[in-house]
Amino acid sequence: ITMSTHDYLLLFTNFGKVYRIKGYRVPQASRIAKGIPVVNLLNLDKDEKVKAMSAVSTDSDNAFFVFSTKEGLIKRVPVSEFESIRQSGKIAISLREGDELIAVKQTTGEDEIIIAGANGKAVRFNENDVRPMGRNAAGVRGFNVDGSEVIGMTTDKEGEYILAVTQGGYGKKSALEDYRLTNRGAKGVKTINIT
Repeated sequence: ITMSTHDYLLLFTNFGKVYRIKGYRVPQASRIAKGIPVVNLLNLDKDEKVKAMSAVSTDSDNAFFVFSTKEGLIKRVPVSEFESIRQSGKIAISLREGDELIAVKQTTGEDEIIIAGANGKAVRFNENDVRPMGRNAAGVRGFNVDGSEVIGMTTDKEGEYILAVTQGGYGKKSALEDYRLTNRGAKGVKTINIT
């Protein structure tokens, strides 16, 4: 993440919570330094892990955060909802039992969302299919996991290609145009053969 020292760094955890720290609170280190554990900067609960990070600057044209959960739910929240966050964090998305946050992306309001599942399929749809919601909402179905689970999410602004990497270490690059634009909640199209 590229950010200035006076930008805010938002850290989203698998429990659906968000923490906020100023850029200068992240300790500076050399290229080969190890860094410090994130628990030294935040008051994380037991088994709570940071799943996504995002820098928020005042001159950014990104208006929304898009959240994706393991069970295929998706949610769009205005960036303004995250202006005041206590040291102990704040609920960013209400999660159902057994569900967890997988990815968070900043969007302009006109982006396309691509969600990938562990079954080797991916769905692509316009973010306007998801209406903006408050922080406490659980979200709507973005991807029909069909017995699988969501493993990643991206937007069309991040590049022209999609790189799919399997658990066994196989990778495949395919053009974003190969994925047809559908509605949210679809089962998606095959991205990579899973054996």
